[in-house]
Amino acid sequence: MSLLSIEDLHVHFVGEDRLGRPVTARALNGVSITLEQGERLGLVGETGAGKSLTVQALMGLLRAPARLVRGRALFEGVDLLALDEAKLNRLRGAAISMVVQSPKTSLDPVRRIGDQIVRIQQAHAPVSRAQAWRRAIDLLDKVGVADAERRAMAYPHQFSGGMAQRVLIAMALANRPRLIVADEPTTGLDATVQAQVLDLLTSLVREEGASLLVITHDIGVVAHYCDKVAVMFAGVIVESGPVEQVFGAPAHPYTQALLAATPERIEAGGKAPRAGLPPNLRALPEGCVYSDRCPLADASCRTEPPERLLGVGHLALCHHVAPQREARA
Repeated sequence: MSLLSIEDLHVHFVGEDRLGRPVTARALNGVSITLEQGERLGLVGETGAGKSLTVQALMGLLRAPARLVRGRALFEGVDLLALDEAKLNRLRGAAISMVVQSPKTSLDPVRRIGDQIVRIQQAHAPVSRAQAWRRAIDLLDKVGVADAERRAMAYPHQFSGGMAQRVLIAMALANRPRLIVADEPTTGLDATVQAQVLDLLTSLVREEGASLLVITHDIGVVAHYCDKVAVMFAGVIVESGPVEQVFGAPAHPYTQALLAATPERIEAGGKAPRAGLPPNLRALPEGCVYSDRCPLADASCRTEPPERLLGVGHLALCHHVAPQREARA
């Protein structure tokens, strides 16, 4: 049994236009992802692809006008989408934790850093304040906050962005979760600090034996830090599999375009991806959601693309995968 299995997840935004007519934006359109114990999975795609919305659905954080249409999110066999708020709260911050973007706005500005780490422990386990405080100091030390005992008494505004992100990692690890979700965890940090934070996060996740789901638009982050990748476009996973297979031999035209757009490939003379905007979620094209931007699109793309198996765990959703590339049974 997989640690996490998201199955056929559909989320729509439902509202009205200026004339009061009902409108629906299909933001997630059948997202399916699996993550095994100890794996690191990168969910990658351009802004608006639905990456963060997938996490919000998983964590029970959808708010109107977002509406869960159908799907399941099985965590250790339990469907998170079927749980009430009380049961979800027992899992969030304990078995599943998050490292979010914008750490300065995620921390409580009027509580000391140490108290915030104590609070999250006591919300999920019957530990004394003294025990929780000792663990808070240990965690701050582990994530590289110098002079941890003194800094635990400080407030969030007294930390730099990189240090505040380290605090969020400490909080995420506080209850020894089995799954950590990192949603664009290095947004707003300079390149050197980004690398330090990601090195720290992945090494601690490995040390704790936890699984990691990283949400990012950065192909390089996934290539360097993840075992598996799921490539998302317009609320659809168009390609997924082991990082070395997907990035080494990308099959879907969108994956190929993302890789072609990396600075390294452009500097090496790579072909720039075809220009275009994300599709209108209120009027997605029939069949393949990428057809309006795809250089290979033809009449067949007006029907739902088949799922092609290209190797162990390597899948692509495309009519135009060369037949010789499909894995043989």
